[in-house]
Amino acid sequence: MKPTEIDDDQLLDLIRESLEWKERDERRSIKYRQLYGRLQQRLLRRLIVASTFCALFATFGTIFLITYKPLKQQVNTDNLFARYFEPVRFSIGYRNSDHQQSLFEKAVSIYKEGNLAEAKTLSDSLMQLDSTDPDHQLLHASVLLSAGQTELAQRYFQNLLEAGGSFALHAQWYLALIDLKQGSAKACQDRLKQLIRRGDRYYVAKARSLMKDLPGR
Repeated sequence: MKPTEIDDDQLLDLIRESLEWKERDERRSIKYRQLYGRLQQRLLRRLIVASTFCALFATFGTIFLITYKPLKQQVNTDNLFARYFEPVRFSIGYRNSDHQQSLFEKAVSIYKEGNLAEAKTLSDSLMQLDSTDPDHQLLHASVLLSAGQTELAQRYFQNLLEAGGSFALHAQWYLALIDLKQGSAKACQDRLKQLIRRGDRYYVAKARSLMKDLPGR
């Protein structure tokens, strides 16, 4: 078969058409590369946003887990302190003078009524009269604790505990409550165990009841 002859015009048309196809292919290739680049950028931005969100979620989740338990425990110990705290049972005994006896009785009565400002004034006066009297110390420490002066009250209760005797029972109980108020359930538990070993029926019952309610038990 005789080959088809192509004249110059047809050849030019073929070349022109081929070049046009090539140019279209290049434009398509450039367009696809641009689309692919934009898609990569969009996916990368979404990946960065997702990674940032996950990192923030993990950070806040960790912070929450770290702080939630102590915060919950603090709330529990505050509630327990409020539930178990009550004024000391004072015995109105003989004082060195009628004035001192009257002042002590008045201070105890006002303290039980909840007038802490006046009770503090009267207990200060009693301490000035005789700071070694354990009843004065017990009243003063109780008023301070009720007024929120925990650390100062703790000091007086500790002195009473170290002095021994019947006042040490009161001191041990209120020191346990102070430990509870300060968020140290373990220290509170240790004091309660010591109180139970002392065998006083009144405080043994209270100590056992509080131990059952302590956080973590």
